[in-house]
Amino acid sequence: MLLTFTAIDKQAQLRDFSCWLTSLEGAFDALSAISLAGNQLIKAEIIDNEQHTVLPVEAFNGEIFSESIQQLENQWRQILTPLIKPVSKADQWLIKLTRQRIRSIQIGIEQSCRMIDQLEIVLQGTKALICSELQRVRLITRYELMIRSKRNYLATLRDQQNLVLNRLAQLDEIYANRL
Repeated sequence: MLLTFTAIDKQAQLRDFSCWLTSLEGAFDALSAISLAGNQLIKAEIIDNEQHTVLPVEAFNGEIFSESIQQLENQWRQILTPLIKPVSKADQWLIKLTRQRIRSIQIGIEQSCRMIDQLEIVLQGTKALICSELQRVRLITRYELMIRSKRNYLATLRDQQNLVLNRLAQLDEIYANRL
């Protein structure tokens, strides 16, 4: 941004100045320092992105602006920033443990589904075997029991998964309400 200003110096000379600055606070502090040095500001203007802003020269009485502006900025940042309470170590651990439990259950579900698929393939192959009827019935019954057992286990895993997912949702909600 470009700061341009006109001042009357201590020798009563009218002087025009301009300088490039990076912050508005810096421009205000520069104008205040000029006033503090005994020079009288006549006009001041900031040009930034082709926009001209005329500054009220009577506001620059030698007091530093940057500290007050920084305090004001800190105050409005505090007001505008939501109060975030950090998650306690215990809560972090509980959430992590719950997510690990979910992953463990998902792995168990995947493995059970693969096992059931494999047992059903073996069962179909056993039904097609040419062997004694008694042997074939025993094998078929055994595979059917194994498949039923795995399906029951799969249903249990899915119930556990729903419970743990609900628990994680509760933990997330508790954390969200703390914000």
